[in-house]
Amino acid sequence: MEVKKPFQKLVFILWELILGLVLLLVTLMILIKIPFVQTILVQKATQKLSETLHANVQVEKVSIDFFTKLSIDHVLIADEKNDTVIFVKSLKNQYSVLVDPLFSLNNKKIAIDG
Repeated sequence: MEVKKPFQKLVFILWELILGLVLLLVTLMILIKIPFVQTILVQKATQKLSETLHANVQVEKVSIDFFTKLSIDHVLIADEKNDTVIFVKSLKNQYSVLVDPLFSLNNKKIAIDG
């Protein structure tokens, strides 16, 4: 019986670890779908991108649905002299995680406006 106890304990610990990771992923997916959280993430990303590019990078809105679409509105990249380098009014992409589990963007359905 003493051989079973360490094995059972190991199985129990592994089960808790796997369950914890799944719950963490589900929680992250739910949080990222909340517009407030998306706004904070976009602000952090644009700030880092601005520092890296030495340019003014602004994104007004990002909408992410993990399983079907990505939408980015009003993207502005201006150089140090504040001249517009890139402005995109709307960038939309539809994809399917079920068809392509590697999350690659489907270049047949990208729409750019502006």
